[in-house]
Amino acid sequence: VLIGIRRVGVSVIGQRESSVLNSLRCGIVGIELSGATALVGHGCGGRRRLAQVTRRSCEGLSVAKGAEVFASIKASVLS
Repeated sequence: VLIGIRRVGVSVIGQRESSVLNSLRCGIVGIELSGATALVGHGCGGRRRLAQVTRRSCEGLSVAKGAEVFASIKASVLS
């Protein structure tokens, strides 16, 4: 399954009360800031994945290398 980096969100808490039902517990392996965006590398299940979020969101969540996050994927992008 190929999921675009813009279709993945990052959260510091689980998504129990959210419309996003697919969430993976991951660890941040790297962050690359570029203008108004941030490319967040996260590892889970022995694989590295990427999410592209706004720089503001990345800074507001205080995500940093080594931090635990939840990668959330909307089910609608899997159809």
